[in-house]
Amino acid sequence: MTPSCRTCGHFTGTTPALFVIGSRKSGTTSMAHLLTRHAQIQPPQCTRRVLSLPVWLRRTVCIWNKEVRYYTRAATKVDSCWYASLYECDGRIGLDASPDYLIMSDRSIRLLRQHVPTAKLIALLRNPVDRFYSAFNMAHNQARKHAKQPLFVYKDFVKQLDDMLNCAPDDCISRPLVATFVTFGMYHRHLSRWLRVFPRHQFFIEDAQTFYDNPIRVANDAFRWMGLPPLRDVPLESILPISKRNSGREWTSTYTSHVRGPERHKLAEFYRPYNEALFELIDRRFPWNGNRTR
Repeated sequence: MTPSCRTCGHFTGTTPALFVIGSRKSGTTSMAHLLTRHAQIQPPQCTRRVLSLPVWLRRTVCIWNKEVRYYTRAATKVDSCWYASLYECDGRIGLDASPDYLIMSDRSIRLLRQHVPTAKLIALLRNPVDRFYSAFNMAHNQARKHAKQPLFVYKDFVKQLDDMLNCAPDDCISRPLVATFVTFGMYHRHLSRWLRVFPRHQFFIEDAQTFYDNPIRVANDAFRWMGLPPLRDVPLESILPISKRNSGREWTSTYTSHVRGPERHKLAEFYRPYNEALFELIDRRFPWNGNRTR
């Protein structure tokens, strides 16, 4: 992976070549942090360049010096020179860790291929049962905290689950928030579109639970896949503050990370055929069907 420089007006930068494409609520912030601990990888300089965007675009593009969201939020609004200006032209590989890329349009996937045909694409995939519940809690409780309303508790999730599943997978269009909970975990639908554009060897796909259990080992597996030397002597404690940034406990003490028996069974049965399709697509199985992950 050898980055190439480009000059755009007063800036000389490089288009990123490494992408964490998903999935949301699956450890992508911690993975991005570990990737950029490597001497040959750099994050986007969002805090430096975001002020050059229109005010109305700044709230959704370039988040935390981690996720640019260029292909989902900005590609039709600002040119690729602005994107390249986020990364130094110093020989390091640029990283864009935008987990909403997983579900972006076919047109956007083709545009990324046009810009970076040899892109390296990392996908951390969490058990969709747990990802569904985590996303539900975050979305509802963040909104309620801002509105100073009582926070959701587990019984609220139980009351709404049947209604949410009754409209899934394709009849939740009028309820976009529910559609997001449901469809993000249908990984086969999304990765099959990516694999029609990029070859399989350009993907590093891992179970998020494996990453949670041993983040440094998984990061080093990714470095080897990229042809880079592994990290040495990285204390696990150095990534824990980052790994907790999107934790449910950060925004409500009522959060419990585990879906309970009856609700877990309903969601597991719903996702079972989609999981099986994913395992066939990537020629690898994860211990999701009937099993609990973090």
